Amino acid sequence: MILFRSFAILLGALLPMVCDKPANPWGTRSRMLVVRGLYSFTSISLLYTSVQLMPLSDAVVLQFLSPLMVAVAAPLLLKELPSRWIWVCVPMCLVGVLLTAQPSVLFGSHGAVSVSQGGVAVGIMQAAFAASHKICIRYLKGEDSNVQLMYLGGVSVIGSVVVCIIMQKWSLPSTSSDWVLLILTGFSAYGSQMSQTIALKMTHAPLATAMSYLSVVWGIMSGYLVFGEIPNVLSFVGALLVCSCTLVLGTAEHLSAEQPHWLRQVCTLAQKHSTSIWHKCTKKRVLYEPIATEDLANE
Repeated sequence: MILFRSFAILLGALLPMVCDKPANPWGTRSRMLVVRGLYSFTSISLLYTSVQLMPLSDAVVLQFLSPLMVAVAAPLLLKELPSRWIWVCVPMCLVGVLLTAQPSVLFGSHGAVSVSQGGVAVGIMQAAFAASHKICIRYLKGEDSNVQLMYLGGVSVIGSVVVCIIMQKWSLPSTSSDWVLLILTGFSAYGSQMSQTIALKMTHAPLATAMSYLSVVWGIMSGYLVFGEIPNVLSFVGALLVCSCTLVLGTAEHLSAEQPHWLRQVCTLAQKHSTSIWHKCTKKRVLYEPIATEDLANE
């Protein structure tokens, strides 16, 4: 599935480039484009692995740790201070995910399914790689979207082929309905990656990444419309909490244009400390612009 998904993303990126060739079809930051592809391939591979090692609900909850990781990493790596609403709404969205997914660790399980420590470790690693992937997308905001997806698809196809050769596992769909579902999965993967790329070009990484919590709501709606699954009261409450918090985040720029003074000071000190460590480790002189230096001086 990962191989077909990767091929669909690669094909979807190449077709528009044939019709409308970008100014630089290979991009200006080829190394970082390859790194983004590696992060994406590793993240999706770990996601499928975590689902095999633990119940789906628990894997989903761990997956949604990535927006919190992005909110913490963005000030240091991207010099983007998140809105004060991020620190309230993202944890509340995570609570909404807990109520919706109802992981067996907190809500119990009717079966004998248990959560392994290895599965938890894989789930946390998956969230970290997913967060790194989002950071890379934002860092590469100046690159053409199709160029980014070309690298992502190409790296993922190569990685998938290598994994198939090593594991010696290869199978094709046996029925026409399976082929239809596989093709729809490819289209969905391309649409998801393109949407993420465009969104992270347009707005800050913490805000754009937090919008991914809405996928829980779409999952509930799809489960009801396609499979006739009726969610319980806790799922409705969780979905309402996610929708409310993402609505607040969507209007956060209008609700508060100013960042808290204490947050600017903390991020500035943290950035200076991380820059000093980087200089000592690499012995290279890298220029960093301090965050909101003028605002701090005025205050």
